[in-house]
Amino acid sequence: MNGLFIGLSTVDIVHYVDRDPEPNEKAAALSTRVFCGGPAANAAITFAKLGGHAELISWVGSHPLAAVIKGELANYGVVLHDLAEAAVSQRSEPPVTASVVVNVANGNRTVVGQKPQQRQPLRTALPEPSIRSDVVLIDSYFNAEARSLVAEAQSSRAPVVLDGGSWKESLPDVLPFVDYAICSERFRAPGCDSPHATARFLFEREVPAVAFTRGERPILLFERHAREAQDDNRHGFHSIDAREVPVPAVAAVRDTLAAGDIFHGAFCYHLVRDGGNLDALLIRAAEIAARSVEVYGPRDWQ
Repeated sequence: MNGLFIGLSTVDIVHYVDRDPEPNEKAAALSTRVFCGGPAANAAITFAKLGGHAELISWVGSHPLAAVIKGELANYGVVLHDLAEAAVSQRSEPPVTASVVVNVANGNRTVVGQKPQQRQPLRTALPEPSIRSDVVLIDSYFNAEARSLVAEAQSSRAPVVLDGGSWKESLPDVLPFVDYAICSERFRAPGCDSPHATARFLFEREVPAVAFTRGERPILLFERHAREAQDDNRHGFHSIDAREVPVPAVAAVRDTLAAGDIFHGAFCYHLVRDGGNLDALLIRAAEIAARSVEVYGPRDWQ
């Protein structure tokens, strides 16, 4: 099972504390850990941990901090195609770095980091993966450049999964090729103020299935249905009513960092391995994401 993941890699410096720091306080961390992060990178590692072969197209570079990303990807067998290799003048720039504070009392986390699209302009085409992909995930950071690969995936009938974290201006470049948009609860398309409105927006742009993860609450799932010949609905589908897909209860939430990324990687893995019922695939992914919030860090759930 081969998965191609296109998007962001970061260095995440995670401080675990027993309470939220006060303003201007110098708080002592219970522990500090450093991980490779980023939506596409975490999803690729999850896919590999579950038993798939994962390849990642991302921007990493040759800065000393990049060794954190490269080392962890190699440790899990993820093949990296580094976009920075084709940008000689920018190879030595530091990768995107995020500082994360996790409150172990409730698992909530605060993340502060750069905006990648502003500090890492991409001036090169994406490299070709070394394998034929069974699934492709994009996290919306390199949409314009990823268009040819997701179009190729569609032509070869490999499903394309969108990790909808936040809206990017270039997303319309790839939406016609997306089979599954798995979005965070806060994801909103332009001019939309709710998941229902966002689902309608995505349906109008030919995305067949849209889901919103909502933490411990059920997933909202929308599926697009073709209109009948006599249906004068200008949007081309009957209804955007959602159904709820249950998620497992968690005994104790310790760390929610990367839970959404892990969900996406697990969804891609089970989509390739199991196929079939979309509700069941979402439930399997939610089960793995639920295990991830019961442990510290994004890796020890397995």
